[in-house]
Amino acid sequence: MGMTKTSAHRRPFTPLPTLGRDAAKVSNEPVVTDAAFWLNGRYCIASDAHPRWEELVMDDEKSPTERRVWAKKTDALETRSVRQTTQSGELLAKVVFTSCVRYSYDREQPIWDTIKAFDPDLLLLLGDNVYTKGWNASRLEQRYIQQCTKVPTFQWLLTNKGHVATWDDHDLGPNNAKGGSKKGLKNRDAARNLLFQYLGNKQGAKGSLLPVEGEIYCSYELAGCYFIVLDGRYYSESLKKNPNAALLGQAQEEWLWKQLHIAQTGGYHATFVCCGSTIEANGELGESVSHYQWFYEEFRREFEKCPIPIFLSGDIHENKFFQHDGFIEAISSGAAQLEDNPGYKFWKLGKRRKRKIANFGEIYLHDDHLRINLISSRYELQTRFYTYA
Repeated sequence: MGMTKTSAHRRPFTPLPTLGRDAAKVSNEPVVTDAAFWLNGRYCIASDAHPRWEELVMDDEKSPTERRVWAKKTDALETRSVRQTTQSGELLAKVVFTSCVRYSYDREQPIWDTIKAFDPDLLLLLGDNVYTKGWNASRLEQRYIQQCTKVPTFQWLLTNKGHVATWDDHDLGPNNAKGGSKKGLKNRDAARNLLFQYLGNKQGAKGSLLPVEGEIYCSYELAGCYFIVLDGRYYSESLKKNPNAALLGQAQEEWLWKQLHIAQTGGYHATFVCCGSTIEANGELGESVSHYQWFYEEFRREFEKCPIPIFLSGDIHENKFFQHDGFIEAISSGAAQLEDNPGYKFWKLGKRRKRKIANFGEIYLHDDHLRINLISSRYELQTRFYTYA
């Protein structure tokens, strides 16, 4: 590949991985993009205004800088950015979703500056928003104070942007905590009240928040799409001794079936169900929705009837797309975490440490289509594109 000479103040060019089977092929049609991603620890905006390759490197300044790198066009090449034709519909709203924020691992958390620059109309916080140990409300509150007062841009987003927060095990109690357990029943109300106090939902300038009084679960209408946010912890019970244990509790289940019916009949473009737990990516018993088989089968049957059913989740410290029977799952986890994969550990000062990661997802809601990007600090960009019926 021939490249123009890199100036002294710029970092060496790092090739981005291809996007796989969903990436568009290089064509002669002029295309533009607004895809955002991380490169060398900085925020980048991809732009393709030429039928050949166009990639990015970053200079040492904080603002992104474009630099074109031309490659010979062959049938084997795929675009390395999300392509969107100039004739695409009007952009109505933007959504960011992420999860797993551990202040002790990353106190600066530059990811929120990236998200602020994206200017979302709705921020979805999908659990493990703080990390505590044991069932201790005082310690849990200290974690909220750290995250919500000592990270300025995160605080700004909570104040100025529409946001909805649900939780997972670590912002309820210890690892794999369940609100329906013996200790959970004693401590879940205090933990939920802290979530309301520090991450209480806020309606944005666009969209409509539809809360349920006293509950974490709620719904949100935005740009002709319907978002259903679940509480997968307060009522959850252990499956170890009871294969018929509850995940959502009776009242929330009844509410969910009504919400799915609204999504099916309300004329919406797409339906998003949001939860801290994944469908099946966490193999620990009771930590994935599909482990609650009797519930999951009924949920799947109803969810697949909805227009463009998409499940948003977190928990696993990775970005991933999964195709399930009847719907797709988009996972974004690891907003401020350490790399779990031992292959990404590195040596520094004689000690073996893990890399920081900063993963998030973004959703573009247009009047005729939507696009989901999963963006990671490992220079990876995954995308899915859906045209409305």
